[in-house]
Amino acid sequence: MTLRASTSVDALAPSWVLRHSGGGIFGVGERGLWVGSGPDDDLRIADCPPRSARFHVAHGKLLLEAHVALSVSSRHAELVRLAGGAEHRLARGNVVHLGRAQIASGASVSASGLHEQAARSLPSKRSPTRDLASPRAVAEI
Repeated sequence: MTLRASTSVDALAPSWVLRHSGGGIFGVGERGLWVGSGPDDDLRIADCPPRSARFHVAHGKLLLEAHVALSVSSRHAELVRLAGGAEHRLARGNVVHLGRAQIASGASVSASGLHEQAARSLPSKRSPTRDLASPRAVAEI
């Protein structure tokens, strides 16, 4: 696993962690993370349309932009169904259901904490490693 720490101002911005049901951990910042099956998606999920959803951080909050119909569940509320074009603020522990994929939102951490958490996570066959500092790092699920 290759991890690169950044000392730029962007590295100090709040970041969030997403965990794919296949075991992969992905960092999200202001740049965002695109999910879908397209060649430009950061997290590729085979049975989802290209650019299905985008996760990004604004003012320390994790936001989900739905570009296709999907749903969000939590331990404290009923299932929320989102239409394409909707935006939803996520909290820790929310699970985004996109096709057969499930992506859970984790904690808000500093960039250095994100790298430490990823370093403790062992890669599996279903979740290839990812350079968390790279804006165009790609993982296929």
